[in-house]
Amino acid sequence: MSSKNTKTTLNNEQRMAVIASKDQNPNFTNLDLVDWVKKRFNLDVHPSTISRLMKRKEDIGVNFSAKRQRSVQYPDIENTLLEWILRSQDKITLTDAILVEKAKNFAQMLNISDDNIKFSNGWLSKFKKRHNLAQIKKHGEDASADHAIATAAIPQLREVLKEYDLRDIYNMDETGLFYRYKYNYIIPNNIKLY
Repeated sequence: MSSKNTKTTLNNEQRMAVIASKDQNPNFTNLDLVDWVKKRFNLDVHPSTISRLMKRKEDIGVNFSAKRQRSVQYPDIENTLLEWILRSQDKITLTDAILVEKAKNFAQMLNISDDNIKFSNGWLSKFKKRHNLAQIKKHGEDASADHAIATAAIPQLREVLKEYDLRDIYNMDETGLFYRYKYNYIIPNNIKLY
């Protein structure tokens, strides 16, 4: 029975370390570097992997934490969606479903066919990761109602409450009752458009 071959891929940080090791030890052969990788990263790599790495060491990119560098297929959609998120996040509650729907709208506006791009959960997850976006639940003052609207509604509320006995009026503030509960998320970011 033959042993199972597994493909080992070095990430860019590991590749840069191998290149630095070769630069510090010019007499190292590819086999020496294979041993060095085994000791340093506990990974089994083939000598041909080291050979290819040395041939293209100038091409190793800046994104050291990635295993592969991939470009975004439709950057116009992502840039437009990101700008929309930054403009809208303080005005409306943004959910994953809203983001996907907006992305589809922007794709149509940019004349990109539905056959060419799928706005899957995976796409959305990667989009949020690329742009450092996450959903967080609003609590306390952030989740509270608009104060201007609430203040304007007080006279109307008083008129309605006149029809009830005080024993039938309840203060629902900060209770465990969620009448018509809706998701209340925002998408934080640390991105400036300037």
